[in-house]
Amino acid sequence: MRARSKLLIFLLWFYSFACSAQGPEYWHAVRSDSLTFCSYLILSLNANQGEIDPAYADRYKHKLTELQVRLAAESDPQIDDSLKQISSSLTELQHHIRDDPAQFPTWLNRILAAQARLDSFAANRYDGVAPVDQNKLLIDELDLDLGRLLLIYQARMFGALNVSAVDNDSDPINHLDGRILSKFDQYAALAPDHSADLEKITRNYWFVRPRLLSQERNAIPSGVAFYIERVRSGLSGLEK
Repeated sequence: MRARSKLLIFLLWFYSFACSAQGPEYWHAVRSDSLTFCSYLILSLNANQGEIDPAYADRYKHKLTELQVRLAAESDPQIDDSLKQISSSLTELQHHIRDDPAQFPTWLNRILAAQARLDSFAANRYDGVAPVDQNKLLIDELDLDLGRLLLIYQARMFGALNVSAVDNDSDPINHLDGRILSKFDQYAALAPDHSADLEKITRNYWFVRPRLLSQERNAIPSGVAFYIERVRSGLSGLEK
């Protein structure tokens, strides 16, 4: 397992240096991975407040390592500051895991704020090299909107988390849901040859959608994340 982790780190390090001019795939991966990291982190605190879900704890640590290694070649202070804030706040959170769960939002909000700054920086870089292919652009947008929707849904359990997923919108979940459905339709029109695969993907979204739109603040079931990840993975497969 350690050998595999070392190999992954080396490959990501090599990729970060070999990726010429850091194209759209690179910057999209930064944005997508940062959302997934936050999602896994919140899920790790969900199963039993005051304790850690070890499976999701491993996942968020792994995703953070991927993110850090991917950005190792960057020397921009905005990236460095964001990653340092994430790491320091995560350390504080880990030190207070056994304390009152009501204090979790203090550290989580700092991590979410740093992720939002990193996402904004990566978004500007992505816009400068955005893919010309509309299918690819739509898939990237769908992936991010699904990640944002899941993160907002998960953040509800704490009631006081600041997720900067949609600017100036009083109902971000329904807003994102509408965008996602619209983009599914757009992609179907642009790529009719992928209609069968797209139908399988959207079926997973329609299955989990009622739970996402629910106003309840019960414990977040990992099943919701499971289905959203299936949708995101399926969309990624359309590019191959």
